[in-house]
Amino acid sequence: MPGEVTRRALRSLLDVLLPVASDFDALCIDHFPRVNQRFATGMDRTSRTNLLLAQARPDDILAALTRICDADEVHERLAQLQSAHGYARECASEALSARLQALLLERDRLSSEAASAEQPLDLSVRNAEIAAIKKELRRGPRLNEGEILDERFILQQRIGHGGYGDVWLAFDRGRQCLVALKVLHGRREDPNSIERFYRGARVLMQLSHPHLVHVLEPPGEHEGFHYFVMEYVHGGDLERAMREDRVERPQALQALLQAASALAYAHQRGLIHRDIKPTNILLDGTGSARLTDFDLVSADDSTGGTASGVAMGTLLYSAPEVHEDARRADERSDVYSLGMTLLCVLYGRPLPRVAIFHGLDFARQQGCPSAFLPLIESATADQPSQRPAGVRAFSAWLEAAIAADRRTQPLLALPPAAHSANSTQELAPSQSSNPRWSWTGSSSNLWGQHNRWLGWALSALTLAVGVGFVLVRLRGPRSVQVPALVSSPPTSVASMTEEALSQRSADSVTAPVPLRVPSEPVHASEKEDETKASSKSPSSKPATHPRPAAKLSCLGESPPRKRSAGAGRQNPELLDMVLAQAQTEYSQGRFSQAIRMARTALPDSPLRAWRIIGAAACQTGDRTLAQAAYDCLKSAERGYLILVCEKRGIRIASTDSATEIPVQKSASMSAN
Repeated sequence: MPGEVTRRALRSLLDVLLPVASDFDALCIDHFPRVNQRFATGMDRTSRTNLLLAQARPDDILAALTRICDADEVHERLAQLQSAHGYARECASEALSARLQALLLERDRLSSEAASAEQPLDLSVRNAEIAAIKKELRRGPRLNEGEILDERFILQQRIGHGGYGDVWLAFDRGRQCLVALKVLHGRREDPNSIERFYRGARVLMQLSHPHLVHVLEPPGEHEGFHYFVMEYVHGGDLERAMREDRVERPQALQALLQAASALAYAHQRGLIHRDIKPTNILLDGTGSARLTDFDLVSADDSTGGTASGVAMGTLLYSAPEVHEDARRADERSDVYSLGMTLLCVLYGRPLPRVAIFHGLDFARQQGCPSAFLPLIESATADQPSQRPAGVRAFSAWLEAAIAADRRTQPLLALPPAAHSANSTQELAPSQSSNPRWSWTGSSSNLWGQHNRWLGWALSALTLAVGVGFVLVRLRGPRSVQVPALVSSPPTSVASMTEEALSQRSADSVTAPVPLRVPSEPVHASEKEDETKASSKSPSSKPATHPRPAAKLSCLGESPPRKRSAGAGRQNPELLDMVLAQAQTEYSQGRFSQAIRMARTALPDSPLRAWRIIGAAACQTGDRTLAQAAYDCLKSAERGYLILVCEKRGIRIASTDSATEIPVQKSASMSAN
């Protein structure tokens, strides 16, 4: 592939071509297993991407992308990046940064050798070269990737941006580890801004709590840039973790409780945070929370730089009185922010602006579980006197709401597989596009306090529809239209892709066709396993997966089926949407739906589609379909499938040799 490839360009390619986390995981497992072994538990996508870029050669990453993605699309997107204005400067900056790091290492080595030999050393020439490179790297009033601050911190990527400073992921040459570097915007000369910035660092240094981010050393200044060094919490912030589906709602609620305990600790010392929000709650590798960003903190002996009383904080999460006059902020103002953060956690993704000052109304519109409604109503009240008296009272109320919500069970819980392929409404519709975070519960939760009889009627209707639907499913695969309980158009990605796919002609190359797999002999060991399984549970019939005699193409089409003369490649945006939704269905346990959606993408993206199909087949125990996926994948793309199947106890027959791939269960696998 022509031209140089920068870290920024590679990062952009990985984000665009592999938007789903499991796609990125498959790339690393299949093509960069040594890098994958270094990924820590709970590490966010940003950290894993930077580790991959640091450990793998750019050419190898590009080659892997062209194998698992459409090669033409990879080339096209890379060409767009390389033709952008400033790309040549970006390439030159990376080369200068590498040269600067080499010079600094060489100078350190020479200084150490001279000190050991107790001999004088003249470093004037090297110092002049280092100064010249630093001057050439600097452009504009802000720092840039590749620069080395204070000849110690190598700036790798800007990972945060706030009103007063940027947060950089940097490599500390002194500690030989990654750190989070917070740098005041530009060369701020405003004494109030500098004092507020330093105050946040000093406050964090004085506090000691397991759920607070640690400041590693006092704030400093270098060439007009004010900064301080914090530990790097590689799980990212809570909002990003929810967006990437790395935490479930119970874990997110627990993280909120932990952040609240750190906030209560700060309140005991007379400190008001004034900027509580999901992006200021970080997660470590174990999912434990760390509260950060005390830039706007106020203390009993100071206004914290708000003598003018101007509004501070984030509009969506700040209390009304803070917007009127920041000097009015007290513990109950932080409680309001906690209430809005709770609403975000229950919603499962960033809150829309319509929720500003209307937390309770928004919660009711979205069907929030009734156990949390009183707390949201109280915590987000306009008047501070109507809110919980302090953070500890809020936490106690939240713990009680969590316990009450756990005891609440839906009156009817039909598995997703029971839904017809042609159904246009879910039995329990939700405005959330992420079913893992959808607020579902019994009908009494949604309607009981307003109309108990209507709730019972809905329950009976839901039960009747569910029983009738199951009976229809047992009679045969006839299409059934499930009546909608709530009259609203489908808003999920799945419904949009289903509608788009249904409009395609029958001759389209991506029209869904039944999956058929090559006929292969069943191993004797597999027959023994099935016999043992059936003997242990005589009341249940063993799952059978008949293999048709005809061997079909890995593109999902039978030999007689030909592409029409005018048929072209599926729209790339629609294809990405279908595959992303299929991966989402897989990650949320709807394996049959994932297989059905991935089938539609087989002719245009067989590698990604077969990987999803194979992994879902392993989860459902369909050994035949998993074997078909293995046979249709290239040898370099089989590692991810093997890993998933081994965790489910599925053995795959290798087509490269006569031996069978053994299942090596670890202790953790056995526990699962």
